[in-house]
Amino acid sequence: SRATSSADQFVTQEELGSMLDENHYLMTMTTAESLVSLGNKDVQHLSENQVLLVDLSDGKASSAGIKTVNWHGQTYQVAGHLTELKNFPAEMTMSNSLMLVFANEATLNQALSAYNQSNYAENTPGMNESAMTLTLFDLPEADQARFETAFNENQEAQRAYNVLTFRSQALQNQKAQIGGFVFIGFVLGISFILGAALIIYYKQLSEGTQDKRSFKILQEAGFSKEQVQKTIRSQVRMIFFLPLLVTVLHFAGAYRMISQMIMLFGVTDGRLTLIISLITLAVLSGIYYLIYKATSRVYYKIVKR
Repeated sequence: SRATSSADQFVTQEELGSMLDENHYLMTMTTAESLVSLGNKDVQHLSENQVLLVDLSDGKASSAGIKTVNWHGQTYQVAGHLTELKNFPAEMTMSNSLMLVFANEATLNQALSAYNQSNYAENTPGMNESAMTLTLFDLPEADQARFETAFNENQEAQRAYNVLTFRSQALQNQKAQIGGFVFIGFVLGISFILGAALIIYYKQLSEGTQDKRSFKILQEAGFSKEQVQKTIRSQVRMIFFLPLLVTVLHFAGAYRMISQMIMLFGVTDGRLTLIISLITLAVLSGIYYLIYKATSRVYYKIVKR
């Protein structure tokens, strides 16, 4: 849905919007009873004109101050905001994501009907985006094949469009897909590290040859050996830390884009993404330091001759 969110009101709009539009919201709708059955015991009792709001996009939707929701002509009062959900699948989206929690199935179906009617009236049939229903349930692995056969037969008989997905199959496909990206990333990472090592080595070699005469002149001008070595160490440290600092700044600038790309793979935990990013930076900094430490010896040997 496309919507506008003011300080205390959330109002849906009729036209569809792009996922990258700041006014585009991915809306999830459920009932208080469903959340309680999933283990969320702190969900309060609601009347038919009340809803609960849940921000599923880590604060991006800025829903904390919303008091009323105008849902395609129907007005609901926001009875509260939930900050944590248990046993609910995370959304894989780059846009704002909100959950509306209704009092019961009747009010939920009424809201769904309002959405579908509004959406069908304002958009061409080819652009129609009716609401989708997600049903989660436990099924023994031994019964999956039999259930899938019955599901397909029922779908053909009713000419319905439904999608059946088993967690085990989805997990296997996800591992295969992510495994391919991990392998490509590993190969490219090793290639770039080896390339960096060669660049640093030849840089130390060329700079050592150029600086050898300069340091010889400093010694002839009266600088002690300790002063010359201190100058060399200072220069080496500066050459080492500057590229590392630029790398960290570039990564920080691109972090938002990287985290949104990672969300497309189903990783919606921003804290986990940040921790892994910091660990990656630390590991790469350590590898860079070891490479530089090893190649800097070439510089010292040339300058000290």
